[in-house]
Amino acid sequence: MRKTRDELQAHVDEIENIIDLTSLRIKPSNQSGKNDFDEKDENNFTVDLVKYFTVDQFASYIQKNEQIDAEVIKPNNLIKVSVDVIDLKDMLGLEIEDNSLIANDPTFIPTSLHFWDGTTLAVNGNYKTLDTAKLDEENADGSQLGYNEFLIPSDKSVKMVDFDVKFRHKSFTGYRLDSVNRIVKTDGAQIEWRGNQNGEVKVSYPKAIDNRIGETFGFYKNGKMLKSSGRTSYSIPSITVLEWAKKSLPIYQKAIDLMDKQELKSKQEVDDYLAKNLQQKPVEKDAKTFATTFYSGPVDYIMIYVENAKPENVVKKVTLKLHKDDREWFNKGYFVAKDSKNKKYGIVDARGNWIINPTYDDIRAESEGKFSVYENKIGRVRKLDVLNKKFVALRD
Repeated sequence: MRKTRDELQAHVDEIENIIDLTSLRIKPSNQSGKNDFDEKDENNFTVDLVKYFTVDQFASYIQKNEQIDAEVIKPNNLIKVSVDVIDLKDMLGLEIEDNSLIANDPTFIPTSLHFWDGTTLAVNGNYKTLDTAKLDEENADGSQLGYNEFLIPSDKSVKMVDFDVKFRHKSFTGYRLDSVNRIVKTDGAQIEWRGNQNGEVKVSYPKAIDNRIGETFGFYKNGKMLKSSGRTSYSIPSITVLEWAKKSLPIYQKAIDLMDKQELKSKQEVDDYLAKNLQQKPVEKDAKTFATTFYSGPVDYIMIYVENAKPENVVKKVTLKLHKDDREWFNKGYFVAKDSKNKKYGIVDARGNWIINPTYDDIRAESEGKFSVYENKIGRVRKLDVLNKKFVALRD
């Protein structure tokens, strides 16, 4: 019967919460600082703003800022290409939940390889990914591929790669609210600025769009963004639900009391008592959701980002180049290669001949003709001595 009593107590807690919400006795998850606000104190402000890029903005961004890594895998004559797109959550505005990131990641599909000798190879789907690669010496390097990594048959050094990028991208619309413009409408719903105290903003909106509200940013009068110190979200019940709650609370409390006095001894007796005395909870139709956000100082206006109803399903074509440091050495005809048999790294020339035998744990191209060479997990910066086929210390 312990479980039954706990279940009754959970109903009591839920109903008391409904009544508390109606009287707006809400405690914030965090409180703003108690010190007087100082507009000269930079600690009260932040520039940490989620970007919420559109698909076009994202495609333009990666073409300008993102590049690829490529290494040869011998003796298989494969090229491993990896795309390291930074901080997808910020760039795609996916801070709602982690599952959104997984479901909405852009998918990169290689379509063409461009080589240093001016030739181009159409990939035509001839590549391996994490899902399709057989992790053995025959067709891979023996290591686990990661997100946006590809194994493509090739015996030439790659200069750049064309990709089709598939998006199922959640986009957001930003709305500005202030003391003059208190109400905005989106998809038939209304978002309203309900209260603004020093360091506290209260906003209301229909419960139906509660899970589509993204970020809320508060700004000071000079346009500087304030730090947020906490947020609460709650729904105000309808009058009919409130009346049901007030009538139901003493019945649940009485049932607990009767159980403690051993007057209700079985679960069936408890169920019969509740069925006889409780009214059915009415359907909630007009509940309003309220959100209160706390800031470090007085708020002049806020920006609320609302997720659009349907994700964008788009395919964009982009071309990504090698990292600058890699291009320096590839242009000279020397590039990092991995031996799939011993899983060690070395340097090969444009014809695939080993210049530095594969005996190192890792090799990474650096600027100004240098490499980070790793042995026993320790990396040292070295120069490539092509004539003597070895790495030399910088002081040599």
